[in-house]
Amino acid sequence: MECSNILNLIGLTLNGIGVVILFYTGLPAKAYDAAQYIETENTPDLIRTKSLSKFALALILLGIIFQILAVLMIE
Repeated sequence: MECSNILNLIGLTLNGIGVVILFYTGLPAKAYDAAQYIETENTPDLIRTKSLSKFALALILLGIIFQILAVLMIE
């Protein structure tokens, strides 16, 4: 397997994992706005949800970077 194919596969995997996590947790701003709307404190569950959402976005961004590198290596 070529290096570009491996990078592309890693990028797609990271994107998939990030999307699945976002599906369950929602976007970070959405979780934060819901907490302000119902006027609650930052509970451990809300903090965990926001952290997972930000982690998922980071995974998606990292996956995109891997895919861009894979395309650049082909050329």
